[in-house]
Amino acid sequence: MHERSNKQELRLDLRQRRKALSKTQRQKASLQLLSQFAALPGWAQCQRVAGYFAADGEIDPEPLLQHLYESGRDTYLPVIREDRSLLFAPWRPGDPLLANKFGIPEPLPEQPRIAADEFDALLIPLVAWDRSGGRLGMGGGFYDRSLGGTKALKIGLAFTIQEVESLPREPWDVAMDFVATESFLHKCRQ
Repeated sequence: MHERSNKQELRLDLRQRRKALSKTQRQKASLQLLSQFAALPGWAQCQRVAGYFAADGEIDPEPLLQHLYESGRDTYLPVIREDRSLLFAPWRPGDPLLANKFGIPEPLPEQPRIAADEFDALLIPLVAWDRSGGRLGMGGGFYDRSLGGTKALKIGLAFTIQEVESLPREPWDVAMDFVATESFLHKCRQ
């Protein structure tokens, strides 16, 4: 119970920190995020990439997704399933989207869905992260349920202020391969 309470406190603190950033700071960070991917090994070969639409003060990968789409890559967004796991549907700038139960935009129901293991890379939102690849999400377990066993490159996206010394881990927690922030790209020690 103690570890769960620590995670909840940490989640609350770091969500408040990122929400405290101004709109201008968030927009600037999202644009700076683009430059971090030039140093990512194998990034140029990643053809099929899943991202997300920012919510709750998360760093916004939309400029990166837009750039990927414009450079001829296949871009996807997550769709929440009834079992609280994720599938991913194609996304193109300007596509109509529908808000899910959390108010987060998702592709329309008629869009085809694919599983995480069909991607070259997945861009994953973080509440907190540590240098060994530990990730703290929003607490719903959606990504952990969906990413187990995938060989896709798992790239966490966060503001630098979301880094912590270390995170408690459960056996089902999926580690990140890299974390990209507005300031740097970090290869996680695993």
